[in-house]
Amino acid sequence: MSGVWPTYMIVYLLGTVFMVANMFRCLWSKQLFNPPSLEESKDETDRMKVRIIYGVAQGGMLIIYIVCFINFKNLAASMIGFAAGVLLPIAIVFLFNMYLERVSRKLS
Repeated sequence: MSGVWPTYMIVYLLGTVFMVANMFRCLWSKQLFNPPSLEESKDETDRMKVRIIYGVAQGGMLIIYIVCFINFKNLAASMIGFAAGVLLPIAIVFLFNMYLERVSRKLS
């Protein structure tokens, strides 16, 4: 592959770098996204659950992203995979946050 990389290759490379960086950030960062319910609870088990949920979701999306790279080598697939791979784990964490809010309301 000599010369200039096609645009989809650059997007796949950036997506892979972002997803791997997010996985490492999930493991070592003290503050992941700090959803409000998580900050109010100050419960370390909830924080560990969020880290596990985010790490597993991000790892799964990274695997799917690499499979998409192998099967679909075009710009549209790379952009959709990039958006889903980076944003879906964040959305899952916020859905868990909504679940924590509902549970805390029922207990109150």
